[in-house]
Amino acid sequence: MQITTITALILLAEPAASASIGAGASSSAPPAAASATAEAAAAPIAAAPPKRWILRSRPHDHELELGLFAGVLAPRSLALRAEGGVAGDYAPIAPDLGLRLGYYPSRFFGLEGELGLLPTRYADQRALLYTARAQAVIQAGWWRIAPFIAVGGGALGVRSDLATAAGSARAPELHFGGGVRFNINDLLALRVDVRDVVVPSADNTTAAAHSAEALLGFAVRFGVGPKPAAPEPPPPDFDGDGVADGDDWCSHEAGDDEHGCPHRDGDCDGVKDNVDTCPAVRGVEPDGCPPPDGDGDGVADPDDGCPEAAGPAPAGCPDVDGDGIEVPDDRCVDAPETFNGFADADGCPDELPAEVQRFSGVITGIRFDTTRAVIRPESRPTLDQAVAVLAAYPDLRLEIVGHTDDRGPRERNLELSRARADAVRAYLVDHGIAGDRVTTRGAGPDEPIADNKSADGRAANRRIEFRVLPPPARAPG
Repeated sequence: MQITTITALILLAEPAASASIGAGASSSAPPAAASATAEAAAAPIAAAPPKRWILRSRPHDHELELGLFAGVLAPRSLALRAEGGVAGDYAPIAPDLGLRLGYYPSRFFGLEGELGLLPTRYADQRALLYTARAQAVIQAGWWRIAPFIAVGGGALGVRSDLATAAGSARAPELHFGGGVRFNINDLLALRVDVRDVVVPSADNTTAAAHSAEALLGFAVRFGVGPKPAAPEPPPPDFDGDGVADGDDWCSHEAGDDEHGCPHRDGDCDGVKDNVDTCPAVRGVEPDGCPPPDGDGDGVADPDDGCPEAAGPAPAGCPDVDGDGIEVPDDRCVDAPETFNGFADADGCPDELPAEVQRFSGVITGIRFDTTRAVIRPESRPTLDQAVAVLAAYPDLRLEIVGHTDDRGPRERNLELSRARADAVRAYLVDHGIAGDRVTTRGAGPDEPIADNKSADGRAANRRIEFRVLPPPARAPG
């Protein structure tokens, strides 16, 4: 043990000696060497050199060990036996096998518990000694080879035949001793124990029995190594923008600039001032400047159908013929559109096709039951032809007007004329014509085309008219 301690002290003293020698060398080194030393000191610190052999795998705080041990016990004057057991002695050497569990709250101090079995012979008969004990350990935890002392106590018992041996008995036990532990690595350790085991005499013939014990143990180490230091809490960042409050110029407002402040948008165009090339004028992404308008008509070139000729919004094209349809929608820029309900969006003059003209004005062939708004079956061919024309010209919009003669109350005639117009509209819609293309009106007797004094005149006044409507009014640009 003394040799081990001296060797450890020599090994620990070597770094100090090396430092002293280095200091002496530097004091006598030439200026060039001193300069090199200064440059080395100014250079980035290299990785730390590996620990010396004696300092690796040292004990640490809060270690847990689980191990096995084996050895021998040399009973000396051990009179452990039951009352009624035969007189005799234990064999001079008993093998010792057991299990050890240890906890070291400090690298210098630990608590251990042991369970052991010691098969032996008593009075030349088989007997089994057993022990259960605990001990406190104080060790030199500076090095991987750690001398230690141990003091503890427990119980030592025997089980054997009562008639021919010691019987069954148990006595309190006290032990003390020391040894050396060697940490093979951070997981495994070996140790050697030498102890004096003291047991009171069972028959009071002597004050106590001292028995020498020598053990070789092997253990697995848990919890080796210092606990990692708890990470320091991050500096406060009230607005959560990643810039600590101590460096944040706008600590109560999240920002994305280098000072933790938000970039502003002075012209409110959605492009922040830090990337806005025109920060005082509203513009568009990506540079925040307004798009070019070559003809100065207020319609930006990307949206201007005529970027080289000024025109009203939204197309930005001029209306040369004054028909309200602008280039490029106006296919006849030198001639105004004829707004007659047919192809009124192309900007070209035109006439209603003959089949459309047939269904403009008074429509003959539509008959109703007398004083009712029920369409008679013979009217269906005429209505089916009207459906075909409206389907062929999907841009056409119609107004259906019902008329009556002047016989009967005017209010009743107005109601009847409107109901008949609605009945015709219902027929067209039921056969596939969109309802928003057809409107109705009841004129009653107010718009006669013949004299109501004659039967032929009254028959002419009872009629259905189709009127082609102009296109809907264009929204102002």
